[in-house]
Amino acid sequence: MSMRFIKILLFLFFIVLEVNASSDTQIVQKKNPSQEPHFTSPLIFKSGEEYEITKIDITTIPNINSLKISVKGVKLGDKKEQVMKLLGHPDEINEMGIYFYKESSVPLFAIVFDSENTVRRIVLFPQFAKYVIGNTKKLLNHQIATDEELRFFLLGVEDDKIKAPTGRITFRYLKEGFEFTYFKMGNDIEDFMFFLKYPAKIR
Repeated sequence: MSMRFIKILLFLFFIVLEVNASSDTQIVQKKNPSQEPHFTSPLIFKSGEEYEITKIDITTIPNINSLKISVKGVKLGDKKEQVMKLLGHPDEINEMGIYFYKESSVPLFAIVFDSENTVRRIVLFPQFAKYVIGNTKKLLNHQIATDEELRFFLLGVEDDKIKAPTGRITFRYLKEGFEFTYFKMGNDIEDFMFFLKYPAKIR
């Protein structure tokens, strides 16, 4: 075997080693958490303060986000068993598996679960406003969508404002995990919903 051939084999051997080492490093990096808070991690769901929306005006809390807010005791990240224990059986479960809690057949709030039966979203309807206090009431009114001055005063400038072809407008606050939609057609049809969802990024 010539020396040239041996050198080529050694060269290829070291190349393979470097590729494998690089692949291992990438795998380790993917498994290690980022230095920034990772808001999709369940570890953060139960950490920090908790503010019950029916007892505290959440607009008065600095740096409030959806992970700190409970609705009738339910928070993002709770398991379905916990929800059932706190709220009992829902008044309606629609075809998408969303739990609706109502009063006199009028929806107050709804809970959306993910595939692991964990609370992924909480939807608040305008009728729920009578159970909250202070400026939180204004967050559950369509005026927050139509009055820019009020919206900026309470929430600041939204990250996204999306207008669908149907006329529905969606406002998203990614850091806070807030989203609300507004739709109006003529004088008869008006729809407003406020969502608590996972914060998506840090500004």
